[in-house]
Amino acid sequence: MTAVFPVGQLLGGFHPGPGEPAAYRRVRIGDATLPLRGPVEFGVWALAHGTGDPLGSDEYETALLEQFGPDGPGIAAELVEAGALVLVEEPAAEAMAFATRYRLRPLLCAIGPVPQPADLMTGGHGPARFGIGTAGYTMVIVDSALFGVWWWSGPAANLWSVCQRLSSPGRPPGSILDHFLRTGGGLLARGAGYLDTAVAW
Repeated sequence: MTAVFPVGQLLGGFHPGPGEPAAYRRVRIGDATLPLRGPVEFGVWALAHGTGDPLGSDEYETALLEQFGPDGPGIAAELVEAGALVLVEEPAAEAMAFATRYRLRPLLCAIGPVPQPADLMTGGHGPARFGIGTAGYTMVIVDSALFGVWWWSGPAANLWSVCQRLSSPGRPPGSILDHFLRTGGGLLARGAGYLDTAVAW
């Protein structure tokens, strides 16, 4: 499956003058700012955030056609060319290339371990889950593996270096990356982070 991910941090609208409507919305990618002109272009970029589940290219294209008509796929292709969307192929080599070109920029705060309802009722201890959000409000709950990627991505140059840092003899970097590709969309969909271009520290 080819997965679709949005790239960049939304900075909001650009207003030409006091009281004037926004001329366009701005997305920061690396040290550059990309304008998203018009509601359709912004909508195509926003749609790639999904709802938290893996967003395959076929599913994304279907949603584009449903929401934006025949212009949707063409605008998405332009955003891929501009660097605001990225397609990640399933083969391991392609996924690793993606992980070396991009990094995850964490947003929000770590809330800490979140007890699951079953644990509270039975007194048991299921798989660890962690909350990410703001003071007093949890935006997303993730497993320990994805939380580790989110936590260590702040000082990392790219995603691959995080996967290498978290690897162990029974858990190679590729399996950690695969887990991010399958579950990391939840972080982007709920504002707990965004993808950015890699840097060289």
